[in-house]
Amino acid sequence: RVEGSDTVEIEWSGRQSTDVENVGGTYQLLFDLQVRPLPNGEWRDLLVGATDQRSILFRAPCLDTSYAFRVRARAEQPPAPPDGVSPNQRYPGVWSKSQEVFFVAPAPATATPTLTPTLTPAVTPMAISTATITSTLYLPMMERVKIC
Repeated sequence: RVEGSDTVEIEWSGRQSTDVENVGGTYQLLFDLQVRPLPNGEWRDLLVGATDQRSILFRAPCLDTSYAFRVRARAEQPPAPPDGVSPNQRYPGVWSKSQEVFFVAPAPATATPTLTPTLTPAVTPMAISTATITSTLYLPMMERVKIC
């Protein structure tokens, strides 16, 4: 649950499988990260093939919404010589159990209207017509937040 922000830092960790290490070669450990809006959204890639990166900032496009995140590790050899093999040998891992985060929308601001002071017209004793002053109502600007 995230309150007061539309951003969350997602972190992950992992290491190369000993099975892949025993195969030898020049395998790299890569990470893929996906997100989907709940309850029925489609999984979409946030990050594909991260090597040294172990975190990412996610900004929720909608508030009062839950998002699920999942990550997987995979091993790949760089393509073609001199450093790799052709064709590339891939060992994809399984997706992690998804983690849910709910982004709370801020409570609506309650605006207290402020009135300009009532002005008393300066009327000379010889004035024939009457003067009318109307008060102007000012409302503070409020930030608009997209709620889905």
